[in-house]
Amino acid sequence: EKLMNSEAVKEQLSAQKEEMEQQLEESKSKLESAEAEVARVRETLSEEGDAVQKELAAAREEANEAKQQLSESESKSAELAAKVEESESMIAAIKAELEAMHLRIEELESSIAESSRIGIIDC
Repeated sequence: EKLMNSEAVKEQLSAQKEEMEQQLEESKSKLESAEAEVARVRETLSEEGDAVQKELAAAREEANEAKQQLSESESKSAELAAKVEESESMIAAIKAELEAMHLRIEELESSIAESSRIGIIDC
């Protein structure tokens, strides 16, 4: 009877051992799958990170170019404003000269009329 009990215990232990080994293999398989998935996720994150970095660098470059263009436009605008101011000053000076010439013409016309009147009176 002890021998039969011993055989039954051995069989039970053997069955438990096989079941545990099977569970161990399943766990190993799950672990390998999980590790493979982690590797895929890391690869994807790395690729996406690289893409984001490239997009960020491109956006920075565009922003720098826009700043440069804005700076150039502001500089040109300032130059044009200075030219406009200079032109307005020249126009004002020309108007003043024209006004002075107009006054001189009026004086000359008045003088001519005066001379003609005096000449007519002398005759």
